Amino acid sequence: MTQSQILEETAPGTDPDSGTDFVERARALAPLIESEAAAAEAQGKITEKVVEALKDSGLMWMLVPTEYGGGLNTAQATEVIEEVSRADGSTGWVLMANSFGNAVISGFLPEGGSRDLYAGPDKAIIAGMGAPVGKAVATDGGYIVQGKYRFGSGSHHATHIGFGLTLVNEQGEALDYLQAVVPREQVVFKGGWDVTGFVATGSQDFEIPEQFVDAKYVFSLQGAAVQKHAPFATGVVIGILGHAGVALGLTARALQEVAGSSRQRFRGGYPTPVDQYPVFLSEFAKIEAEYQAARAYTLETFAKIDEYAVREGAPSEELVARARQATTWTHDVLERVISKARLWSGSDAFRNPSGIGRAVRDAGVVTQHIFIDPITYVEAAPALLRSWQR
Repeated sequence: MTQSQILEETAPGTDPDSGTDFVERARALAPLIESEAAAAEAQGKITEKVVEALKDSGLMWMLVPTEYGGGLNTAQATEVIEEVSRADGSTGWVLMANSFGNAVISGFLPEGGSRDLYAGPDKAIIAGMGAPVGKAVATDGGYIVQGKYRFGSGSHHATHIGFGLTLVNEQGEALDYLQAVVPREQVVFKGGWDVTGFVATGSQDFEIPEQFVDAKYVFSLQGAAVQKHAPFATGVVIGILGHAGVALGLTARALQEVAGSSRQRFRGGYPTPVDQYPVFLSEFAKIEAEYQAARAYTLETFAKIDEYAVREGAPSEELVARARQATTWTHDVLERVISKARLWSGSDAFRNPSGIGRAVRDAGVVTQHIFIDPITYVEAAPALLRSWQR
C-alpha cells in the first residue's frame, strides 16, 4: 500500500476529543511553566510546582494505555509536547522523556509488570536511557543486569528508571537486546549535567549496580508483542518521534519572541521600526512558512503511522522513513528559524531572563541529539525514493 492510499481516519483506540483536551491542559499550564523556567534553570531541574502540575494534569501519562488513564496517539501527544516546549524547552523535553518513557514501558512490558506500574493510583514515572550499553544474563525468573548510562532526562522526579541491555550468553556473545525497568532506589545517580542549554532537563548520568530483575519488568526489543492499539502498534520507533514536538515548540517560541520584540523596536540606520521594515517582514514570512510546513507534515505523518500500524499490525517501511525524516526536518527548521529570530531580537537574545535567549541556548543542545543526526536522512532515503519509483 502506498502513502497516498493510507486512510485518513483517526487510529482505533484513540479519541480525537481527548487529544484536544490534553492540549488544552497543556495550554492552561503554560503560564506556570514559563514563570518557573528561570528558577528551574538555576537549580538544574524543573521545579516541584511544575512536576506536580504535570502529574495533576495527567500529562505525564497521556501515552499509556487508555485503561491506565492515557490513550493519546503520537500526533496528539506531539501537539501537547509542542505547547509545553513553547512555554519552556527544558520542561517540554522532560515531559517528552517521561511521557514517551511511560508509553514504551507500559506498552511493551509483560502484562503483569505493566499492571504493577500503572494500574494503581500512584503511577510510575519513567526516565532513563534505552541504548543497550548495559549487560544482562538470563537466570531463573529473570535476569542479572548491570550498566552505566548517560542522559537520564527527567530522572530527578522519576519513580523508576528504564535502561537498555545486551543479553549475552556465558561466552559473552550477544543474543538479544532488552529494555528493563527498576525502582529509582536501585539506581546510583552520578550527576554530570553541566551544560549551556536544556539545563533544567537534569539529564544526569546513572549506574545500574549488578542486580536481579524479574522477567515481568523486562522486554525484548526484537520480540516485543504486536499490539492493535495506538501508539504502541508503531513499535519502539515511538521513542524517537517525541523529539519533533520539542523542536516545534522551540520554533514557535522563537517566532513568538521575535514577533513581540520587533514591535516598535528601532535600530540605528533603519528608516522604520523593525516590524515595518521590508527585509524583516520578508524574512519573517519565510521562516513562519517553514514552521507551518514542518508542523503540518509532521502531524500528518505521525497520525498516518499510528493509523497504519493499528490497521496492519506494524508500520510500513515508508511511514517509518517519513516519520524519521519529519523528526529530523523539524530540527533543521528550528535551526534556521532560531538563527533569524536571534539576529532580529538584538540584545534580547543574550540577556537573562529572556525567553528568546533561553530558546537559543536550548536549540543549541536539542539539535545535537543522535536521533536527528543528518545520517537519519541517508537511512530514510531508500524507502522514500522507492515511494516515488512506483
